[in-house]
Amino acid sequence: MKNIRKYINEVVTNSGKYHDFYLLHFREMIKLIPVVGSWIDAVTIGATIDANLQERLEVLEESCKKALEASDKTTLESEIASINGAFAVIAITNLDDISKRIENALGEISNSLKLLSDNSQEVRPHKNFKFVTISGASAVGKDCLLDFILSQQPKTNAKLELLRKFTTRDKRNTDSRYYDFVTDKEFDLLDKSGNVLFPYYKRDARYGFEYAHLIDLAQQDCIVFCIFTHFDGFLTAKQVLKEKNIHHISILLTASQECLFLRSNTRNLDPNDLKKRKRSILADLVFLEENPTFVENNFDLVFENGDSSSKVDCYNKVTELIGLSEMQIQIDSLNINQN
Repeated sequence: MKNIRKYINEVVTNSGKYHDFYLLHFREMIKLIPVVGSWIDAVTIGATIDANLQERLEVLEESCKKALEASDKTTLESEIASINGAFAVIAITNLDDISKRIENALGEISNSLKLLSDNSQEVRPHKNFKFVTISGASAVGKDCLLDFILSQQPKTNAKLELLRKFTTRDKRNTDSRYYDFVTDKEFDLLDKSGNVLFPYYKRDARYGFEYAHLIDLAQQDCIVFCIFTHFDGFLTAKQVLKEKNIHHISILLTASQECLFLRSNTRNLDPNDLKKRKRSILADLVFLEENPTFVENNFDLVFENGDSSSKVDCYNKVTELIGLSEMQIQIDSLNINQN
């Protein structure tokens, strides 16, 4: 199955040798690779002894050949759709253990390719959709607040989601679950494809949100959360969201330098990383202090999150602001580890 393997290799190596389309949409196509690897393993073990599977493999081989030889984007997209369909059929009929993974991957690819084809397309958000950003300096408690909000999901019928965030920084032993770790090359590919929303550079690493993910969620009845820490790009982000008619709620958490440094010191961080973090904290605090009008005009809630007793009050004020009063808690204190 020479062309199947050639096609898979083209996606894996993301070289764009055959088509720019592979390069532009590598991030979406690569989601299939773990599943494809399982499928290849199954085939080599002897799955091809099934006559029906052999027939389907031949169809897949032909689709891969056409995709590699396609001379225009429209034809290529059509052939890739055939390839994805063939993978799905093979998985569903022959490899039950991975069929669900392939089905989910194909659904994401299909939606992403449609969304990525034109970032300027009109977006019609669901009437109940809300996009909530939580901002503040490092160690101010952003992840902690978001962790607790999401842990209370059973208390509401509202659908709560996270917006995927790409970063090129190294993954730590104990790390936030709010990141999708990628290489610099992958980030470049994502950026070129138009799938990086609000990109920025901080502490020697690149960050950005997944555009296709946000637009997909915006069309659903849900509330989406993300951590947004780049103040320099905040106004641009707000303008983009306004142009897309996305209901944006912005929250800013604050704390003193002493408090933030103390929390940072308790983390298991590399000494160099700790120095960078403290420099970043100072820069953010200076920016907020020197730009009171920016803070006043751009945040729906500013909350001093400097001590343990403030955590519950912060949570209740946030849930009230975003219309989740049923999630509020009626106790005076709660043991929530500050992040």
